[in-house]
Amino acid sequence: FAKFIAVLCAPFLFRRAGLSTGIMLTQLATAVSLASLAAIHTTMQAACVYWVYMAFQCMNEPGIYSLLMDRTPNHEHNGASAATFFVSAASQAIASVLMGAAIIRFGYSSALAVIAALAVLSAIAFRRLSLSPSSNVDI
Repeated sequence: FAKFIAVLCAPFLFRRAGLSTGIMLTQLATAVSLASLAAIHTTMQAACVYWVYMAFQCMNEPGIYSLLMDRTPNHEHNGASAATFFVSAASQAIASVLMGAAIIRFGYSSALAVIAALAVLSAIAFRRLSLSPSSNVDI
């Protein structure tokens, strides 16, 4: 249900904040959610914050996909879409292995805190790169 509501709310965020800023905001919200998960110790709190985390993560996907399609020529949409889904699936597989190893070695809290920090860095890098002069579409 949280994912469903988030995907329905995504267009309002992207229209209000702009596509690049909206994507960055969802990435930052995801980072805050991960940092919160790292600090929580009760099951009920963790479940609630996890719903929020998943909602923001799912809210991000339509924005990224829309940005990709806006910046790709029409005749390359199929290939760009396929490449996006392939890279996403491969990245998730690699991340699952790395996260499993990190949890075993460092524990949940430390692993989640590192991922939250990486998410903040990713959001900042995304925003800077999306506004770079080499962009072929104004956002």
